[in-house]
Amino acid sequence: MKKRQQTLAAFALLFAASTPAWAIYKCDDGTGKQIFQDRPCTTGKSSTIDVRPASGHAPKPSPAASPAPTAGQSAAPAVKPMTEADRINAQTDRMRKSGRLKDINELYLGGAYDNIQRVQNNCRKDLDALAQRKGSAMNNLAGATWEQSISAEMQAVATRCQGEQLAAQNELERLRSEKAQLEKDLSK
Repeated sequence: MKKRQQTLAAFALLFAASTPAWAIYKCDDGTGKQIFQDRPCTTGKSSTIDVRPASGHAPKPSPAASPAPTAGQSAAPAVKPMTEADRINAQTDRMRKSGRLKDINELYLGGAYDNIQRVQNNCRKDLDALAQRKGSAMNNLAGATWEQSISAEMQAVATRCQGEQLAAQNELERLRSEKAQLEKDLSK
């Protein structure tokens, strides 16, 4: 019994594999109308339609169909010519990079240097003000406590300033790096 099921399954697979996967049949229904279906017609009048992709792309040639390079030619693949769209995209990309480089040079780099200078000046001003307050502390217990409080505040200001200066320096380095990359890309 099991052998019979295996044989039937093998015949079913063989039959399924022998029919074309994308066959479309054009049938005449007897009243003059044409019907298209994926199964062979029940009446004797039928024809198979060759189905091709709607995009119309031709099949890729096999490597055996391409000519072998002769003694004077190299076996390197030919360079694909640039299409009009590729040329326009490359030109647009170059213009965008050139504009960005101009913006970095004229707007952002100067602002980044100014920002570093501003952060340093603000920090110096804040620390000088705290140092002046610390100098006016009395030489007693209350003055010592106040002086200790001002010292802690100065330490907090110094830590804040260090973070602000690091952020400003990182922004400047990012702009310099971007500028160098754009100059490299545009020099090609």
